[in-house]
Amino acid sequence: MYRQGFALRSLAVYLLLLLLLASSTAADEDDKWVVGVVNGKKWKIRDDRQPSLYTADYGDCLGESAINVTRFDAAYYKDNMTIIFHLEGETGLRREDIMMNIGVYAYGESRFDITFDPCNVNINSACPVKAGVHIEAAGIIPINQNDTAGIPEIALSIPDFEGQAILRLFSNSTQNEIGCFAAQITNGYTFQQKSAASSTLGVFTLLAILSSFATAAYGSDIADMRKHYAHSPSVSVVFAVWHHIFYTGALSMNWPSVLVGFWSNYAWAGGMIYTEPMQNMINGFIGSNKGNTSQVGARGSHTPMSKRNIKVRI
Repeated sequence: MYRQGFALRSLAVYLLLLLLLASSTAADEDDKWVVGVVNGKKWKIRDDRQPSLYTADYGDCLGESAINVTRFDAAYYKDNMTIIFHLEGETGLRREDIMMNIGVYAYGESRFDITFDPCNVNINSACPVKAGVHIEAAGIIPINQNDTAGIPEIALSIPDFEGQAILRLFSNSTQNEIGCFAAQITNGYTFQQKSAASSTLGVFTLLAILSSFATAAYGSDIADMRKHYAHSPSVSVVFAVWHHIFYTGALSMNWPSVLVGFWSNYAWAGGMIYTEPMQNMINGFIGSNKGNTSQVGARGSHTPMSKRNIKVRI
């Protein structure tokens, strides 16, 4: 009788554990999916899905574009061979029919190029563009292997990938370029590892400071102290090395992005420490009518600043 009761209790505990495990697994599976709306329909989309290539920061490459783009997001998904994009902007032009060109460049070579009429792809807000009418275009473009033949496999994993997506806008009436916006393309891999690298360098610098203090405090006379100091890491030498590495990258030259990513790990030694509250305060001080900070030598154009891009996720 005792054995039968023990077996029933064991079976109940076993079933309870199975139920808890199943509910936990189901909850984990639900956390991996989000509901997205595409073309008015709801779809379940994986939450951890990342694009193979996507746009990052962008800016005006014409100088004074007649059309100001306030959002420039694009992403390439290799798993289902699609490109998604989302553009937003505004203009002061009264009425203008335009043509759009999107080009993708990597390491100085053209990898993808397409020219289209926004009227033919249902971008009604740009057909034509008008003052006071918000321009917005978003969509999913299916592509094939031939379209991506110019993108090598290594481009999807090489750190600090050097690529650009350039959006050009042309006036149909004058046949002139009236807008140009270039966005950096990245694959998410980079030598810029501020958390790990800066922490390691900071610990090494702290050890150098402690070593210099111990050396200065040790010894009975100056000659003895100099002997120990010569065989210990100097904090001034350590900072000089960090400064040399960082400020070499601060020179106004067209450095490879992989070097810029590596040098940025030493930015803290030069006093370049990013804090979001301070950056928000600077952005608020600049305002939206003090010129476009994405333009080199920008003057007051009374156009909203190009905002920093975010990752496109679908």
